[in-house]
Amino acid sequence: MKANRAQIIKIHALKSRLGLSEDDYRNGTLASFGVSSSKDLTTGQANELINKLSDEGQKMGVWNKKKKKYDHLWGRPTYFASPAQLRKIEAMWKNVSIFSKPKERADALDTFINRIVGVMGILSLEKAHVEKVVKAIESMKQ
Repeated sequence: MKANRAQIIKIHALKSRLGLSEDDYRNGTLASFGVSSSKDLTTGQANELINKLSDEGQKMGVWNKKKKKYDHLWGRPTYFASPAQLRKIEAMWKNVSIFSKPKERADALDTFINRIVGVMGILSLEKAHVEKVVKAIESMKQ
């Protein structure tokens, strides 16, 4: 499977932060993976490159490698909701949920998502479901 859009964006952000010239990027970095464009990387190669570049960026002090919740999901197929979308839904849910314990709140969110869009929980959300879930949570605020 080819690298997804989010991975390509992150690779180019890292390239920019590291100050890599186009020549070094194409003839050195990408060539080491046997490709001439980041679009030709597999999801695994893209993750490997992201880790390599972010380690370099962290050493140089130009990149913070701190992972956010759900960032481990970046390599999933692109029809799934992005990590940022999942974090947004979770934050919105925290504002309307009656549960204060994280585990209870997460279980209630999964049940809610199943009721609204018919999938097993937040990790199964597809991009097509996000708007419906967000609107349902917003309606709870009112």
